[in-house]
Amino acid sequence: MRTADRQLADLERAIAGRRQVCPLLSHHRSPPLPPPPSPLPRQPHRSPVGPAVRGVTDREIRFGMSANLSGAAKENGRQMRLGIDLAFNRVNDAGGVNGRMLKLIVADDGYEPARTAENMKTALRQRPGIRFYRKYRNT
Repeated sequence: MRTADRQLADLERAIAGRRQVCPLLSHHRSPPLPPPPSPLPRQPHRSPVGPAVRGVTDREIRFGMSANLSGAAKENGRQMRLGIDLAFNRVNDAGGVNGRMLKLIVADDGYEPARTAENMKTALRQRPGIRFYRKYRNT
């Protein structure tokens, strides 16, 4: 079983388990998910015409995310990470993007803006070739 399919099955089991525990959710039925896309044939790597793109190498595309993985809102950040990991694994299982695998690098900010800013600065210093995913934040 491919990684994304395994993660999706685990996530569906976790959700199904919660429905049994919480009567408020027992009426909710999620529509069935469509089958995963069939793998596309790998395309030969083409060298970029312009300047190098941040976070893109010959083998991977790196994304960074600062998320609330601790504190009162940690479940929100955990679910966001699971969703992105699932999506990235589906793409990677199908051969990636032009043969490049997607990689998510996550730092915990505890839902504190000062820690988010520090995470971004640290990521830029330690991993200069990273792209950032801008996450949703309530205020």
